[in-house]
Amino acid sequence: MPSQIVLAGACHDVVAELQPSDAEKSPPWETLVLRHLEELIIKKFDVDEADKIGDARKVPTWLRDMLASRRWRRMLLRLYQQQPKSTLLIFCLQRMSAQGLQREIAQTIGVADNFDVCRDVYERLFEFVPLACPHQLEAISRDLRSLAATDAFHALLGQTMVENLADALVRRAAELDPSTRRKRQRAGEDLAAEPLPKQARSEVAFAVRDSAEKLRRVWEDALAGMIGSGRANWLFASMVRGGVGSDTPSGEDGDDPDLERDRIKDRSYPLVQSLCALCGIGSLRNKRVEDRALGKLTGRDDRGDGWGASHKLRGPFLQHLCASGENEDNSVLFLLESVARRGSFYPTQVELLQKVAEGAPGNEKEALFSLLAKPHLLSILLESVFHSRKRLREPLPAINVLARIASHMSAEARLDSTGLMSEHVATLKKVHSVCSDIEDIDKRIRSGALAHTLYNDAKQCPIAIIGIATWVMSLVDEVPPGWAPETMLPRFLPEMVVLMVKFADSFPKLSAIGFSVTARSMFIEHDASLRARNSGAVSGGIKLRASGHKICVDALVHLSVSHGLCIESMALLEHACLHDKVDRATVRNFIVGFARAVQPPLSLELAVALGSLLVAGGAQAVGVIPDREKDGEGSSPAYYGGPRHGQALPQGVADSRELFEAAEEVVRRHMARHPRPTQLEADGAGDDWDAHEFKSTGEQMESLVVPEKVHQALLRTVDTLSS
Repeated sequence: MPSQIVLAGACHDVVAELQPSDAEKSPPWETLVLRHLEELIIKKFDVDEADKIGDARKVPTWLRDMLASRRWRRMLLRLYQQQPKSTLLIFCLQRMSAQGLQREIAQTIGVADNFDVCRDVYERLFEFVPLACPHQLEAISRDLRSLAATDAFHALLGQTMVENLADALVRRAAELDPSTRRKRQRAGEDLAAEPLPKQARSEVAFAVRDSAEKLRRVWEDALAGMIGSGRANWLFASMVRGGVGSDTPSGEDGDDPDLERDRIKDRSYPLVQSLCALCGIGSLRNKRVEDRALGKLTGRDDRGDGWGASHKLRGPFLQHLCASGENEDNSVLFLLESVARRGSFYPTQVELLQKVAEGAPGNEKEALFSLLAKPHLLSILLESVFHSRKRLREPLPAINVLARIASHMSAEARLDSTGLMSEHVATLKKVHSVCSDIEDIDKRIRSGALAHTLYNDAKQCPIAIIGIATWVMSLVDEVPPGWAPETMLPRFLPEMVVLMVKFADSFPKLSAIGFSVTARSMFIEHDASLRARNSGAVSGGIKLRASGHKICVDALVHLSVSHGLCIESMALLEHACLHDKVDRATVRNFIVGFARAVQPPLSLELAVALGSLLVAGGAQAVGVIPDREKDGEGSSPAYYGGPRHGQALPQGVADSRELFEAAEEVVRRHMARHPRPTQLEADGAGDDWDAHEFKSTGEQMESLVVPEKVHQALLRTVDTLSS
């Protein structure tokens, strides 16, 4: 068998030398030779002999060449369908996945097979964890990281397997523990006899419990080392795990700490929920962002429509979701799978979906709407109605489906489903009419009435609010014909930011939507301000842009404090600051607003995030880049890269000092050993639009004083950058 594989590699080299240029068509004899060779390899393939090649430490050159050719990749995938347990073929599949060829893999093999491959690889790695030494655990962590970083559903599968396996080990340890067994026997449980003696059971229970802890720790180490697209995949997988409306209803969980911890975990990634799920994964700027820190969250997809790689992440996981649906008709699952792959609905597909929803029995209808309410399909449905370029010409069927989803998700659906359905249809029609009339929007923007109109139309329907966010996010990437960006967007974006913040105050679960629109608008306003200054625009236009940018920063502060998005806001600003997407004034205004909005003490996690933001702001002001890998616990960050353009380090020190002077007061207040009680302002939301203000009405922070070492590290950073 190795001779067959080697023969394939040799023939590949010979054919490559004889092959004409790409512009010419391959001759018939070449196609016949390659086709015959493929069939010969598939027919004579021997798993045991091939795995000897896969066990070699060095990848053969001919195998690399085969993985670089689409024809030979198809042949390897066909082989894998026949021999899914082959080590060599699993290795080839991993290499293809690491190269970003998930779509090509999905065209040849099913998603269930792909999950089987990942599960086998995970199981092989997890087998070595209990007896592994620290050096081996590091190697296993690196392998887990590379696998989980390839795609979102790989990370989701790994997290699920780790949790299930660790929980099973903990349960087994409890069964072996003599003290636990005595308690259960006293409670009247009939336990099976254990063949091990008592002392051995104690030792085995300790070893099993230690294995569960090592398993969790090695997975956490793998995730902690993720950067770039791998980190984006993991965050996306975490968001998918939470789903839509996963918060436990108030009053049902009591004081259960496990439910409270799960609820906090589900709320831990609101930025990713917004960008990935409801408004699509898109770039935060108009040009492609190539840096590794945001990866797929900000990368534009191959279609270049500004909505990023959402279709690449939607497809595989949704197929797995549909494959596990027991109450759905196969035709419906096939329809949803094709929609997820293409990233949009055909009009006939929406009409078919509406007919299925109307004719389905009660239980099946509930299951169907639960599936449609998932972020992946919900975002596509919203695009078919509200997206400035993707919306359907006849949106009524899609509006009816969205109205049914809104009625299904509403708490009042059981009381008056017919009346509620009619209200949602009317609301969605009104909002769609406003968003689709470009000429009327132009007039409303000039008169300042657009936000008032949208607020009055959509304030009772969360689905309509998310649709407005989808429409706004689509407009900022491509301005509609007839608009003058210099005059329309400076008025349009700040008005939409205030509108989304007000919606977030009315519907706290939609705070991630307001956060996404605010962040996108803030970056666009910053870019526009730079272009205006560089092009010598009139001072009035520059002031208008600066005012709009200030509104975005104020809204970001409000969402951070009032809706628990402090960590996400600081992480976003830190990344933007280090990559010159915002200026020092933005960071300074955010810190000053944050200092006025919160009261000490802050939690340790929030204090560390604030310190990282301060370091990033100061580093950007003086022209250096923090080197995170060289940081020690409690020490000031090291720096690499040196001054930009050969300038001396003190260049920009005045701006850095101004930034840190505003932040030093924050640090002093947080170091108070006797914290003052937090005075929460009364909620002044209400229905009066003109009375709406940015107010900090967030919950009281955790009572944990910032440690002295964190404070000293910040002070040393201030001295380094300001002296």
